[in-house]
Amino acid sequence: MDPRFKAQRDLCPVFEQYAYLLTGETGPIPRYVYEDVKAYMDGRYYEGGDASWRGLSTFRMIPESRQAFAQMLGCDADDVAFGPNTSAMLAIFTDGLPLAPGDNIVTSSGSFSSMIYALDMLRREGIDIRHVAPDHGLLPTERLLAAVDENTRAVVLCHVEGNNGFRHDLVAIGAFCAERGIWFAVDAAHSAGVLPIDMEGMHIDFLCGNDYKWMMNFCGTGYACVRPALREVLRFRKAGWLSVKQLFVSGLMEAELSDTASRYELGYPCAPGIFGMGDVARRYLELGAKDIEAYVLGLTDYLYEQVQGNPHIRYISHYPEPHRSALAFLEVPGDAGVTGASLKQLGVQTTVHGASAPGEPTTLRVACHYVNNREDIDRLLAALDQLIGRR
Repeated sequence: MDPRFKAQRDLCPVFEQYAYLLTGETGPIPRYVYEDVKAYMDGRYYEGGDASWRGLSTFRMIPESRQAFAQMLGCDADDVAFGPNTSAMLAIFTDGLPLAPGDNIVTSSGSFSSMIYALDMLRREGIDIRHVAPDHGLLPTERLLAAVDENTRAVVLCHVEGNNGFRHDLVAIGAFCAERGIWFAVDAAHSAGVLPIDMEGMHIDFLCGNDYKWMMNFCGTGYACVRPALREVLRFRKAGWLSVKQLFVSGLMEAELSDTASRYELGYPCAPGIFGMGDVARRYLELGAKDIEAYVLGLTDYLYEQVQGNPHIRYISHYPEPHRSALAFLEVPGDAGVTGASLKQLGVQTTVHGASAPGEPTTLRVACHYVNNREDIDRLLAALDQLIGRR
């Protein structure tokens, strides 16, 4: 294991007990996030007022986190807005895009349910939502873009699809959309913090995500990055005291909205989540996006190699480049007693979806992070062999 990644692993106490491969649901919490959030909470509890973040007030800390996020995602700090979760931030795009009956939006039917539901609300208003179905998880870029026509106003995708691990080629899709004046929106909940993202280079107009997966924070904070051209056309009918240019000025009778993405921030922010995400973003930048990607994809390759020849475990998500992600999917016999609880008893945590019917397999979603190592994968496979051997 790269010593830099081992140093980060050593900051996550969960690995003292478990081979933790559950980041696709909730990531491990590093000690520096826990201790800094606790110090803030203790300050609020014992001292009251606006406790500090390593000596910074909340409204001096937030711009620093915003800048770190912008560097991580390849956009400007003015493009970054914070909010409660991915779903709420995605609604900034879906609710605000100027559309008319006859317009269409292209997406994948493998998208996360929040995206499916948000787009379905537009379908009810007469917008044609074109779901392109993956084939055993695989959705070639050419087939996705074949659904685009002269009435397509946006392509909306999850960077990595959480139910199959497929990673869309954002470079190719973004270039296609930019050439045709089509808005490109991306949910990065299963990629930010582990896979490189460059909004400018990928021609992404809107990107959203959350704090609690590969960003290794407590739940309750989301973000959206909205490029300037899109901010000019999005309709947003809400305003709060954080949305305006003149913060902390009372007595104003009109809302002069900020020119930046902070116009989408309404009231007091979830400061612990913003601070923690900023801290993790800075670590990400220090470690290097390409090094992180190479290391994590190396772990999924190792898992693939280790299950070859095993008659009871099947790897079902070994996609070609550039479609591999930090999520790997396995199938095991549905009658083997493999559950989240049985694996946890054996010191392993990962996502388990039970067999849908008798004779059907159980599916595991194995989520790798730069704080994982090969020993975690070895422990998972040993636990599976143990449970399957009990049949």
